[in-house]
Amino acid sequence: MALSYQPQEQELSADQDRMRREEKLLRMLKAEEEDSLGYAQTEVAAQQMEAFQRYFGLSYGDEEDGRSQVTTREVFETIEWQRNDYARILNDGGKLIYAQETREEYAKQARAAEDYLQWIIFQDNPGFFVLDDFTFDGLLHRRGYLGAYWRDKEYRAPQTLTGLNILQVQELMNDPELEILAQDFDQESEAGGISLIVRRVKSPARLEIVSFAPEDVRLNGRAISIDQNRYVGLVWRKLRGEIAREWPAKRDEIMAWSGGGESGHTRRAEDVRAERFQDDDIDWTDSSDEAAEELEVLEEYLRVDLDGDGYPELIRSYRLGDILLEESEVEENPLGTWTPLRIPHRFMGLSVHDYTADLQRQSTVLTRAGLDAVYQSVVNREAFDATRIDADGPINSTYTGTKIPVNGSPADAILPLVGGLNTATTAWEALEVIKQRLEDRTGATRQTRGLDSDQLSKEHSGKALGMLQLSADARKEMTARNLAAGLSEFVSKVYRIVCRNQNEARQVKVGGEYCTFDPRTWNSDLKMTFHVAGLNREHSLVGLRLIGEEQEKVIEALGPGNPNVTIKNRYRYQEELCRFAGQRDTAAFFTEVPDQPVAGPDGQPVVNPETGEPQTQPWAPPPQEDPAMAKVKVDAQARQAELQTNTQMKAAEQELRQQEAVAKLEADAQRSAMEMQLARDEAAAKIQVMREEAAARIQIMREQMAADRDLAVMKMQQDRELEIMRIESQERVGKAKATQSSSEAPKVDTDVNGR
Repeated sequence: MALSYQPQEQELSADQDRMRREEKLLRMLKAEEEDSLGYAQTEVAAQQMEAFQRYFGLSYGDEEDGRSQVTTREVFETIEWQRNDYARILNDGGKLIYAQETREEYAKQARAAEDYLQWIIFQDNPGFFVLDDFTFDGLLHRRGYLGAYWRDKEYRAPQTLTGLNILQVQELMNDPELEILAQDFDQESEAGGISLIVRRVKSPARLEIVSFAPEDVRLNGRAISIDQNRYVGLVWRKLRGEIAREWPAKRDEIMAWSGGGESGHTRRAEDVRAERFQDDDIDWTDSSDEAAEELEVLEEYLRVDLDGDGYPELIRSYRLGDILLEESEVEENPLGTWTPLRIPHRFMGLSVHDYTADLQRQSTVLTRAGLDAVYQSVVNREAFDATRIDADGPINSTYTGTKIPVNGSPADAILPLVGGLNTATTAWEALEVIKQRLEDRTGATRQTRGLDSDQLSKEHSGKALGMLQLSADARKEMTARNLAAGLSEFVSKVYRIVCRNQNEARQVKVGGEYCTFDPRTWNSDLKMTFHVAGLNREHSLVGLRLIGEEQEKVIEALGPGNPNVTIKNRYRYQEELCRFAGQRDTAAFFTEVPDQPVAGPDGQPVVNPETGEPQTQPWAPPPQEDPAMAKVKVDAQARQAELQTNTQMKAAEQELRQQEAVAKLEADAQRSAMEMQLARDEAAAKIQVMREEAAARIQIMREQMAADRDLAVMKMQQDRELEIMRIESQERVGKAKATQSSSEAPKVDTDVNGR
């Protein structure tokens, strides 16, 4: 018997409720999008296209052949001159983000949040480019938009590590950028040791800041605030394969979607994008690779009551045409926005294009008229007698100096057209009036764009130029305040997003030092302010110097430990000086004095019972005494020192006399001892000399006796040797005589007998 799972009635009911919820949400989203698109295409989109055309200096479409077709660029020039100022004050270094803490114990958190948010915007994100895009979009299109999104960790592909020992495994476990997915302690594996399957972090969890093009933002026509608006939509352009990978549960629907749910008219403000990319005529929708086809996903925020509790919740959804990819309830949308010129009780204000486009049009007309007049004055027009001159002949030649034959007198056949008004001069004079009106509207005057030789004249002295600069900056500073207000709201959102999503501490380098930030312990209700200083750097620097001089006066009058100008106030002044000098890292030049722990009666630090952290207080120098009391103390100390000095001198003199007497006695005793020792030494020396002389005499006698004895022995030996020699000589003589006698006797006998 086969068994099959039968869905419970409760589960079927939950699925039906979910489907009804999605159908209701999808229907409302499409209706809101349709309303917002209708509004955008009637007013906002038209303004955006016109703004791009005027910024790029495109033609108006009413140009005539044979006449000047030049187009002036007042919109471009005004935006670019202001854009430089705003880029400088937003990116010139120093501290730009400040937290408004509501309680004293939040002060430490607020300072940490300020440093961390500034690092997120300008170091972890391309802050310069993002803020520049934000500023440009507002100046040209009435509204600029920024979005803040929390991106979870991204990991690399898993890899297998084999042949590891316990120490290596522990080292890998302590690596914060590595996650162990599986492990095998089989000691009999082919590689031996421990095997791990790990993956490394490709990018940490972080906050990403995105700049949205104004044509990619959907709002209804009666919007007043980006946060209070009922519907907000954002366009994300992604490849079909990327969308399918991000929402795998809807993969089949995504790959099969062909855009059939779109309405007949342009739904995604493609007309505006065509003007933005007017030099690119490639059809981005044409792709031979289905997975690489670019599609538009709508991220939408709608206030609607889906659960029937009578209170509209803010629902965030992602939608591809008729396919609802995802929906969830959120606290707020991630957008920040600003407008250059606010209109009360209206979301869309005015852009630079709005209040300079008419002047650009007038300037274009006058410039064309002036150029036409100049051209006509250079290339004169002439009237001729058609009955006497061939109209198709040399008279129509474009070459200067061509000879024209006529029948009769040339004065009667050809007549120059002269006279009338000098239209070129009139056009240039009118053009100067238009330029003056442009300067009055925008505040971007010729005198404040840089100095030339004519500006340093009697009419434009240094003081006059300063007044012109201040007047011109007034309009731009108002625009900068609106920009700062929009950034303040956005940075507050960034702070809340970080507090809600960052679940671990992160170490970053701030001010040349590594700091650890853990927003989990911070108060998420803190409000952030994006500080924008004045546009006139010299004027602001003069004001800063006046503040520094006033601080020095207070310190000189009340001392360095006064409560009016503390050591922290002075450090803030040093920070501003470094910022004006273009240095972001104040710690390289000045060190902030840390707070001192509060000590109790027993000398131990006092601990805050609520936070468990030691209580601290601002550093202060030791308290200074009253000058009069200080003088009395100094005089008393001087008298005491003088008395002590006299006493010490008398004691020293007495001790010196005693030391002299003792030294004299010791010297006499030493002298007597030396004399006695000298006498003893002399007697001992004499005795020693006598002993040595006696010993020498004895030694001489001994040596003489030994010599005499040796001489006697030698004499005796010589005598014995002489005696032996004498005896031997006698014996030889006797033998010789005997031999001679024996040889002579027989000879005598023979002679006698023979005869």
